[in-house]
Amino acid sequence: MEAAELNDPPVSKWEPQFQKDLHAMALLAHDSVEDLTREHDWLRKRVRDIAHVSSERGNAIENATGVIEHFGYLDGRSQPLFFSRDMEKETKRFWDPSAGPSLVLVRDPPGGSDEACGTYFVFRKLEQNVRGFRLREEALAKQLKLSGEDEELAGAMVVGRFEDGTPVATDTKANGKRENDFAYSIDDPNGNKCPFSAHIRLVNARRSSVEEKAHRIARRGITYGDPAPWGEDLDALPEKGVGLLFQCCQADLANQFEFLQKASGVNDPVSGQSPNGRAPEMQFPRPWGSHGRKSCAFHGFVTMMGGEYFFAPSKYFLERLKQ
Repeated sequence: MEAAELNDPPVSKWEPQFQKDLHAMALLAHDSVEDLTREHDWLRKRVRDIAHVSSERGNAIENATGVIEHFGYLDGRSQPLFFSRDMEKETKRFWDPSAGPSLVLVRDPPGGSDEACGTYFVFRKLEQNVRGFRLREEALAKQLKLSGEDEELAGAMVVGRFEDGTPVATDTKANGKRENDFAYSIDDPNGNKCPFSAHIRLVNARRSSVEEKAHRIARRGITYGDPAPWGEDLDALPEKGVGLLFQCCQADLANQFEFLQKASGVNDPVSGQSPNGRAPEMQFPRPWGSHGRKSCAFHGFVTMMGGEYFFAPSKYFLERLKQ
């Protein structure tokens, strides 16, 4: 799909390494930086005579709540769950996060059997303007006349969750854990707590129909750039050079990643891309929990720096490459 159809910047504005044809991607991960560096260097040496290679390095950021992204919010709280051991940790009164293998797997044509499957893989490098985001959060709190602890509501209504992962639609925790068992149709049908254009509401409306749940993706991401925690000085926060290496797997690019990307489009206040500089306004409840609304703009703090689609083949196919 063309970049413009996904509201991405023109390819000419991507980082140079992404403006070329990308034929393959190797994903390496390890708890040990030394072991990871060793494997990375070994692989580069193996292919340097047959390929031009570029590398992206990620560093996870954690605080007391878990893994966070550079804006300071818990990342990856809600995912499709494929294994019973993960489902046992969740309550499922209002939202069932379970998913079958067909959400991410498709038959691998050269795989040798119907049981040999692969997945369509999306990689995107997303740069975050942390200083701009935080300053806009502060300004939004003033626009909405929030003070004291209520100032946290400004960012929470933009993202759809508080920084610790608690959903703004319920503002509740279950047994001390960040709740994920909620549905907008039950908890906040009119957007009086979580605006309709909040990030997590756009990318997962939590409708339980088979058709709606088929749009989900299995996503993973890791931050890149300086992983050190930021201080309280907003002027010292980075505007460039940090961000998220976004990855997701799905069985159908058009019905999953591209559907969600186009559905959120320029209206997503967190990840929405706006090549023409348009800054759409959100309708924020004021006061929170009421039918009153205040129109405010919040946009433009994430820039897509490049990416590509890949197909991750089956284990059977990869093993045959060694022969």
